[in-house]
Formats: sequence, C-alpha cells, structure tokens
Amino acid sequence: MYRLKLTASIVGLWARGDRQGVINALHGVYNPPTEAMVFGTQKHKEWENEVNETGCLPAIFGGDKIVSPKTEQYYTREINEWLKISGVLDLQYGKNGEVIVDYKTGGGKSSASQYASSLQVGFYALLCPEAKMFKFLHYNRATDKITSATIHLTPARREQYLDEIMSIACDIRSWHEDFEPDYDGWSVSSHKQVDNVPAQEYNQEQRKELNGTKNPQDENQNA
Repeated sequence: MYRLKLTASIVGLWARGDRQGVINALHGVYNPPTEAMVFGTQKHKEWENEVNETGCLPAIFGGDKIVSPKTEQYYTREINEWLKISGVLDLQYGKNGEVIVDYKTGGGKSSASQYASSLQVGFYALLCPEAKMFKFLHYNRATDKITSATIHLTPARREQYLDEIMSIACDIRSWHEDFEPDYDGWSVSSHKQVDNVPAQEYNQEQRKELNGTKNPQDENQNA
C-alpha cells in the first residue's frame, strides 16, 4: 500500500518544481547544506543551548523568561491511512505548549513577515493541536536586524491548513505513485547527504515526468 510522509521542506521542494529534490527527500536523501544553511544550523544550536540553560528566549530576541520551554522536539501525526506529516519544532513553550517558535536566519531583504503565509505554519499547527500561537523570530545575517511575526492558530485557520496540505499531498501521490506504487514513506527514517545523486534510477519515460517535460498536473488541468 502506498504511504506518504510529508514535511514542510518536501512541500517547499514541490512548490518550487524541484521534482528530483522531492524524490530524493522522500527517500531520506538530501544534498549537502549550503553556506547559508550551515550558518542557520549553527545559530539554531546556539539558541537551543541558550534556552535550555537560561529558561529564556535567546537574548538576541529579547531574552524574556518563558514557561516550560522544549527545544528541538520531533512530532508526527497520522492524517489518514496513507498520509503522515512530521516536523521538528525549534521551540515550544507555555504551560500547555501554547506557543511555537521558529527561528529564521535569512539574508538580503528577508524578514519574519515573509514567512507568515508559508505552509510551514500549517504543518506545525496540525502537529501541535494544543498550540494557540506561532511566532517567527528572524535574524537577518546580512544586516543584523531582528524582526518577528505572530500567527494566531484559530480552528478556522487549522481547517484551511489541513485542506491545503491534503491537496498538495494528493498531487504528490498522484504523480509519485506512477513511479513507486508500493512506496512506504512511513518507514523512511535515515537522512544521508549526497552530491546531487538521484535517490533512484528511472527509465527515460519516467525521467520526462520527473524533470517536468511531462507533468501530470498540467494534464489534469487540461482535462
């Protein structure tokens, strides 16, 4: 039976049209991190350690005292018989885990507000039904500027997120199941890095679909 496990990262790859990246990620295979990603990982680790040691938000984000902080928590949720979602929360706090925090370290003109409409919020809202608020805390590595954005997780917004995630999951399944009808993403747990090596080899016709030459989404739209 085909079973899919999605993350916000995989949905991001799908939205960008990176079909090879989607295939690789579904098999737990990722390209080596870029310099920006390495910087972000280092900062996340610094802030994780600071929160664990002080019980406060990182000083760079105000240093406020927070209740019952939990860092780098991994969550999964079964949506239906063939779909799971998963994700790692940078920080969750509050007596009942009411607040989720995600750190960002973009450069250029990036700020927290540009992430507020991302489906990453939806993943975490569904993974943590107890959460009432989602906060992006953004450190711009180019300008040292700090910005934040807050999203209130209402029942109506959760329903919208679920509809959006299910729609994308169905699109990915419709496309991917042609290649691997017995794929079981629920059993994929390893994450190894490769240098742009495909996770699996496909025949010439399959690669046309993989590379976008033949896109089932376009065919559905024209039907």
